Amino acid sequence: MAHDDPTAIYTRGGDRGRTSLLSGQRVPKHAPRVCAYGTLDELISCLAVVAAQLEASQNLPTRPPADPWRVLMAQLQQIQADLMVLAAYTATEDDQHHRLARLTPADATRLEAEIDAATAAMAPLTSFILPGGHLLAAHLHWARAQCRRGERELSRLAEDQSVPSAVLVYVNRLSDWLFTMARWVNHLQHIPERPWP
Repeated sequence: MAHDDPTAIYTRGGDRGRTSLLSGQRVPKHAPRVCAYGTLDELISCLAVVAAQLEASQNLPTRPPADPWRVLMAQLQQIQADLMVLAAYTATEDDQHHRLARLTPADATRLEAEIDAATAAMAPLTSFILPGGHLLAAHLHWARAQCRRGERELSRLAEDQSVPSAVLVYVNRLSDWLFTMARWVNHLQHIPERPWP
């Protein structure tokens, strides 16, 4: 039967509203830890859409490695990998964290350097802006909103369970990175920002 097959997509184990953490512990699907890593999964998937659009619209295989679009693709792929580490960490109880790879302050510092480099090439912000412009930029703004939701979920989780400061710093900085790269895409496409109000 399918639920006895280790390669099966469905296991029937979650049919009653419970799921397993990486340790095997069963928890409700609405548990704070599950909500946190579920939101991170949404964000990883949204970034996959951004990367696919980027590759399709910019014909990346023909571009040199230093091209800004290829640089952005490499940055997106690294962030997806970072978020997988973070999701695995979030899906694991505190006493099992020592078994996992983890983010460090250097990961947030890397995001800051990328933010600074893009910001230096653009006109300074003088007002709030409305999300939009190029489709890639719009999806980066959408990812930013998902990232903020993930940050709220992690903040809620941190009230009752151990969440390293490097995790919270990374997610906070990532939302800034996504906002900046949305602006960067519109800058590269010569699409003006729409101020608000």
